[in-house]
Amino acid sequence: MTVASQITNAIQSASSGATSPRVPGILRSAPPKRRGIRIGIMMMEKDEDDHLRSWLDYHSFLFGPENLYVWDNDSSSDKCRHTLGEYESRGVIVNYDLKTPTDFRRKGITFGQKMNELDAIGSYDFYFPLDCDEFLAVEYAPGVLRCDPDTIAEELAELSGEDRALGIQWAYYNIIGHKDYFWRIPHIKTFFRTGTFEWMDHGYHEGRAKVPGRRETRFVYIHYHYKPHAVIVKHSVTV
Repeated sequence: MTVASQITNAIQSASSGATSPRVPGILRSAPPKRRGIRIGIMMMEKDEDDHLRSWLDYHSFLFGPENLYVWDNDSSSDKCRHTLGEYESRGVIVNYDLKTPTDFRRKGITFGQKMNELDAIGSYDFYFPLDCDEFLAVEYAPGVLRCDPDTIAEELAELSGEDRALGIQWAYYNIIGHKDYFWRIPHIKTFFRTGTFEWMDHGYHEGRAKVPGRRETRFVYIHYHYKPHAVIVKHSVTV
């Protein structure tokens, strides 16, 4: 089995309720303990029929549904809205107030405001802003990934005293027509430790913490960026 197949299987196993997705199989994981590190995940989407359920399942497995903050940008898809309602009943926090394209372009500001709000009540130790086609993992070496709660918590524990912005350098992009293959390419993204956020752009590529500088990490995204032509056309139309 290719490493790419194992990436796909890890995401699918989380979606099917399996207890421990891991990539590749030679890197085994213990039962999830999460080591007391509290992690908040933020995502805004619109009509994400293809990835929403898998995204919610996968990140619920890693972090717990109650730690997922999702903004729906006025989806018209019944399938998407039904999925959101289903996972909202499981504890995912869903906001339906931001409905315009301008709201979508301002999501970096929205997420920053939410981080500051949650910081004020001491809710989390780290925040990851994600897109609906991005799935978080840790890279041990090129092509050697691991995606389980303990590994992520252990990696974040190494960053517990870091006040600079935290960086992601790589992603594994899907390849249309080859579902078991991914392309490792540079992919600059940013996340933050509690109390450090100052600014980030709407795609979370550039970010600034209260302390200058940036620390790169071993976190990566499995990125289902490339979509079938019909889906691209649908998402390009603004009603």
